[in-house]
Amino acid sequence: MMLRARYDLILSDMNRGSNDHAGIDLLQALSASDLDIPIVFYVSKLDPKRPIPAGAFGITNRADELLHYVFDLIERR
Repeated sequence: MMLRARYDLILSDMNRGSNDHAGIDLLQALSASDLDIPIVFYVSKLDPKRPIPAGAFGITNRADELLHYVFDLIERR
């Protein structure tokens, strides 16, 4: 679907089903396809010692920060 439509951003979790690295897999697939769609991860548990995943615009477990990221990205488009 990402190849057929234009998206301003993608909101994703890092885990989907039994795949703990689904978010990283998505980042790699976007990078390989040369699509310029920013990704923000909204997670239930955030480890503040771990950096934002390479290629992601942001990661948060707070709704107010998620809205900040979304508004920031929409303003940039």
